[in-house]
Amino acid sequence: MFNAIKKLTAIKRLDNSINGNPNYKLYFGNEVVRTPMDSMLAYKISDTYLNKECQIIYYYNDQEQAYLKDINKLD
Repeated sequence: MFNAIKKLTAIKRLDNSINGNPNYKLYFGNEVVRTPMDSMLAYKISDTYLNKECQIIYYYNDQEQAYLKDINKLD
């Protein structure tokens, strides 16, 4: 598990999960972090986070993809 403060530079909306829940890719400069499938955390993501410093907690799966565990806007 990693804990960092990073500036959110872009948000890409992905297809909804099979259960209809939103999914996102969050861009922090060159780093990309996804929201987990069917995570309530995806409902927390909005454009108000763009270009803001955010404290993020994330982890890597076996395929070296980063997944978000928590995000909080610092501004």
